[in-house]
Amino acid sequence: MMAKLAFSKRCPYCKSDSYDRAYRKFWMRIIPKSKYYICNNCFRNFLAMFGISDVFEQRRHIHYKVRENVLVNLDSNFSEVFPVLNISRGGIAFRSATDKVQPSMVKGLEILHSVKDISLKLPSMILLDSRPGNILFGSDIVTRICRGKFTNLTRKHKALLEDTIPALSKTRKYS
Repeated sequence: MMAKLAFSKRCPYCKSDSYDRAYRKFWMRIIPKSKYYICNNCFRNFLAMFGISDVFEQRRHIHYKVRENVLVNLDSNFSEVFPVLNISRGGIAFRSATDKVQPSMVKGLEILHSVKDISLKLPSMILLDSRPGNILFGSDIVTRICRGKFTNLTRKHKALLEDTIPALSKTRKYS
């Protein structure tokens, strides 16, 4: 029997809001943020998906791998700079090798490339997550891969970002 898809916690067959959770089949586990229910009124199964727009939002822009020596500075006093892994019109991913927890909101960041003499200042960025990477060889430091989404971009910032991305990227290939 095939389960009907719903985007709310209401039975799509009888419109009842009395339901119990059911065990998902294997293929249902592949779909993020999905729940499987059985209706207490008509005893049919349905699959409900919540917050699915958040899943699709993650890859809204094309990501470009960047050249070597592209760095991001998260504060104005240059205390720490981090190597950038990829960049898009919407944000960046960078590698952090510090034990310090990164703030969730960064005001005033700068993207730098020493060889091409590029310096791009942007107003702010929200750090979405950081996941553990590898342990550096010969030390106890764990590298983290952090993703950030640019915020408060003006038209001028967007235009500068559009002009800067081709200069920073290795290829025009999606990463």
